[in-house]
Amino acid sequence: MPFNINEEFKINKDMLNLRSFQEEIIASNIANAGTKNYKARKINFQKEMKNIIDRNSKSNNIHINEKFNLEKSKYYSIPHVYTVKKANSINGNTVNMDEERINLIKNSLKYQEEIILLNNKIKNILLVLQE
Repeated sequence: MPFNINEEFKINKDMLNLRSFQEEIIASNIANAGTKNYKARKINFQKEMKNIIDRNSKSNNIHINEKFNLEKSKYYSIPHVYTVKKANSINGNTVNMDEERINLIKNSLKYQEEIILLNNKIKNILLVLQE
C-alpha cells in the first residue's frame, strides 16, 4: 500500500484549522463584549470534528471520485456558525465573558495538544523511515 504523506497529515491539518477558526470566533466574541445587540457566535465543535473524521476516514481514494471530493471539500471548508440567542444583559449583547475566557483557554490547550500529537506522529514516521 503506497504511503501518501499529504493524506497522512490531512486530518491533523483540518483539526488545527478548526481550532484556529474556533479561536477567531472566541476572540471576536470577546472583542465585541461591549457592543450593543451583538450576538455571541459559536460552532458546534463536536459536529465539525465528526465531519472532519468522516471526511478523512474513507477507505481508499479510488473508491471516491474526484468530483465528489471537490464537492465535499467545499461543503466542509467553513464550519457552520450559529448565534447565541439568549440575552445576558440589558443592551441585548449575549457574550458571557466568563464562558468566553474558559473557552479560549480550553481551545488553546487543545490546540497545543494537537501540535504535540502531530509532532509525535512525525517522529514515529521518521523513526520507521530510518529503520
